[in-house]
Amino acid sequence: MKRTLQFGLMAALIACPILAGAASGGVIHFRGMIVEDACNIKPDNGVVHVSCYREGKQHRETHLLNQNTQFNIMQDIATTQLYPVADHPELQVLQITYR
Repeated sequence: MKRTLQFGLMAALIACPILAGAASGGVIHFRGMIVEDACNIKPDNGVVHVSCYREGKQHRETHLLNQNTQFNIMQDIATTQLYPVADHPELQVLQITYR
């Protein structure tokens, strides 16, 4: 039994450098797509300025913020919803959902 264990350990030590060498090169394939950055959103005194880089150009929009406002951003790449914050009427949360 002791001899079998020694032989197994020796075989494992010899195989480790061989396996490590086999993994040092090669080609990795992946599937998916490269996506564009999210839009820049800047709130300013009751409006929100939206700036998105799409198809090699910078696009800009300005939207008016009202209570429970919903609007689409840049040709429907995202939708927004404005929510009040409980117990803080001076605060609101603008939720942006990208498609």
